[in-house]
Amino acid sequence: LVQNHVVTPMAVLRWALGENDVPAEATTPPSVDASWYQHALQAVRTAASMELSDNGVDDGGMIIDRSGEDENDGMDSDESPATHRANKVIAAVAPLLKYAAVRVCNILASTDEHDRTKVKPMEADLIDGLKMLLTVVPSQLRSILANDRKLVEGTADSKITKEIESCLGKSSIGDLSIDCRQECTSLTRFVEVVLKCMEG
Repeated sequence: LVQNHVVTPMAVLRWALGENDVPAEATTPPSVDASWYQHALQAVRTAASMELSDNGVDDGGMIIDRSGEDENDGMDSDESPATHRANKVIAAVAPLLKYAAVRVCNILASTDEHDRTKVKPMEADLIDGLKMLLTVVPSQLRSILANDRKLVEGTADSKITKEIESCLGKSSIGDLSIDCRQECTSLTRFVEVVLKCMEG
């Protein structure tokens, strides 16, 4: 559905993490599928691919025709094409990863029982899924960008790789713990487990 522009990548993440599953005032945690991160990973991958395509989709689900735009529009004078396109992709997926990380932390906070030390199955799915998502996405972005036809043509592979790594290193997606600490409703035992994983 995302690839056909029926729904946005963010809508997929919200569905996968059960945001619309229970009312906001409910005290019970939402129902989250064990394979939620697979849906999230596909949504992030599609968002990155759409950002590099000639036509994209905005957050409201509207198709944007980019056929008349200059590829260099919005690019700093000192910014190479590889850096420009890498930053575009990172900017597209960063909000998705931030949402997933904050949402997982808030669900874990809502399930907290102060004297409990063992995780429940859904909590384990959330923790393991987020670890997987944050590990796999950077590798997926490297692959997508390294195979981008507009970068490969006439540019040395080593230079592209170096610039991609530089952009990823400077971005927020490598460590979302600061966002989570600021936006999480409560820093419980299991939330801290997730934050430590983000911090490396």
